[in-house]
Amino acid sequence: MTFNKYLPRWIFLLSNGGLLISILITTCCLTNAQTKVDSLLNELKTAKHDTTKIKVYNNLFLEYQFTDTSKAKKYVLLALKLSKKIISSPDDLSRTEGREALAKAGKKGAANSYIHLGSFNKDKGNYKKALKYYKKSLKIFEELGTSSDDLSRTEGREA
Repeated sequence: MTFNKYLPRWIFLLSNGGLLISILITTCCLTNAQTKVDSLLNELKTAKHDTTKIKVYNNLFLEYQFTDTSKAKKYVLLALKLSKKIISSPDDLSRTEGREALAKAGKKGAANSYIHLGSFNKDKGNYKKALKYYKKSLKIFEELGTSSDDLSRTEGREA
């Protein structure tokens, strides 16, 4: 009898404890995500090369993709714009990096940006637009000689 008397109280405490644990885990995950964003923003401020900026912009897209889509889109478009600039005129951008390597990095950045734009549009339900971006990305990666195994390992994340 005594056990049954306290059972509802234990259930209440466990359910609230479970809620507390859920809140703590969520807070920890959000703090970790913000730390990653802060780290990327700091890296962006100190980046000396456009190729590094492209990688950071694409990684910022991934960090914001599900939490702040307007920021995600902003960063992927910045990565694509800078990638196109490098592809169109690698001679003007850097004498220290090899022109061919620079153009290749620009193409890789553009290909990753197109993957992200495809993902972004797929999530918004714009499947035709998503497919267009995925095809652009695939074409560039094929030109670069990137294998499908390499693509599946990176999942679009720039290293």
